[in-house]
Amino acid sequence: MKAEILEEVKKEIEKMLSAGFIRPCRYAEWISSIVPVEKKDGRWRVAIDFRDLNRATPKDEYPMPVAETLINVAAGHKVLSFMDGNAGYNQIFMAPEDKTAFRVPGSVGLFEYVVMTFGLKNAGATYQRAMNYIFHDLIGKLVEIYIDDVVVKSVSVEGHLEDLRRILDRTRKFGLRMNPKKCAGVTAGQFLGFLVHERGIEIGLKSQEAVRTMKPPTTKKELQSLIGKINFVRSCDDGCGIGILLVSPGATYTFSIGLSTPCTNNVLEYERENLAIPSGLWTRSRVTLGDHGWVETCHKIKENKAKVARAYNKKVKPKEFHVGDLVWEAVLPLGTKDKAYGKWSPNWHGPYRVDQVLKGNAYMLEQLDGVKFPVAVNGQHLKKYFPSMWDDGQ
Repeated sequence: MKAEILEEVKKEIEKMLSAGFIRPCRYAEWISSIVPVEKKDGRWRVAIDFRDLNRATPKDEYPMPVAETLINVAAGHKVLSFMDGNAGYNQIFMAPEDKTAFRVPGSVGLFEYVVMTFGLKNAGATYQRAMNYIFHDLIGKLVEIYIDDVVVKSVSVEGHLEDLRRILDRTRKFGLRMNPKKCAGVTAGQFLGFLVHERGIEIGLKSQEAVRTMKPPTTKKELQSLIGKINFVRSCDDGCGIGILLVSPGATYTFSIGLSTPCTNNVLEYERENLAIPSGLWTRSRVTLGDHGWVETCHKIKENKAKVARAYNKKVKPKEFHVGDLVWEAVLPLGTKDKAYGKWSPNWHGPYRVDQVLKGNAYMLEQLDGVKFPVAVNGQHLKKYFPSMWDDGQ
């Protein structure tokens, strides 16, 4: 570790010692290493590499709230107050038997956390459990909480002060501290990455700018990444007015992909009118992939599909049946069980007679009494029927 970084790490360790977040440790059973991370403002934060400890830690299966649901229920309120926990995880003490020891190079020493810290496997679930316990009777009515992100919602300005008073009285009762720099009472604000207000939900300005300035994809991997991001945006039920049509300049391809979402009458419509952008171009923006990028990407997708098909066809043994053959048909979907028979349920039913042979290893079947089935069956779900001695006896 560089000398200048080590000096910054020592300062951070001294701060945490004076704050009572850590303490010197002796006879540690499990030791983790530090990872200095530089912040945007040039300062350094000391993170702990708990990956090995997390692999050995059983997962806390406490149910976490669904972010999309919280965003939807927070929208539609006239006044919103956003609050954020002050060093949220550090407000919960660790159990004495928990193994959070870490070493700091440069003869600084060995320490362990007295309070819960970021990076632990079950930190989020533990904090959410504590917040649900504190605000259990107010969640869904006055407040929505996702770990340390808190939003107080009210339908009127007059009632909002009383709602805030109830929430702050509860935080004072349990000794919960909020960060005043991240607390604000507004009519619209950022919550879990989206802009929520009385009229609905929008994408945040940063996300909008990221979409406008994003580089066009030129490879299959970049294209998949783009589609994943668009699907994340579409998780917003009210729609955010962002759509993408992938085309190549001056040409049309059969593999072109069109993505679009509904657009609400919000800031996006206002910006469209001010920028004099035609409606059709706004709700379905164009992303060009260069002269050959999109063609090459589509070609690779087609090649991968053909590769998968070849690998599958090698494993499939062709079956040939003729008109008049007796066959068994698999019970579909595979693995279906009859409640009356349980594990003794048959996997095949029939026998049936082959009535027609179609292309692509498909067959039309009929019952032994001549009743025909209206749908063709793939040959891989059929097998030859051989009469037994009991059939001969009948």
